[in-house]
Amino acid sequence: MAVQFTAADASRPIQQVDLFLDGVFAQTLTNIPPHTNNLVYVIINGFQTNYTVSANDSLKTVASN
Repeated sequence: MAVQFTAADASRPIQQVDLFLDGVFAQTLTNIPPHTNNLVYVIINGFQTNYTVSANDSLKTVASN
């Protein structure tokens, strides 16, 4: 499964992503910790980079790597 989030514009970055199923709130996705061996694909200004989550990585660690 893959998901993609796009901000309305650069002055309004995404701060939180909530998941709704059939119109009912299920959970906030941005607060889920990364899991070992998850693959993160990011494209910033047209440059793609990938990262494989290691054991005990935090969101901060994933973002900084």
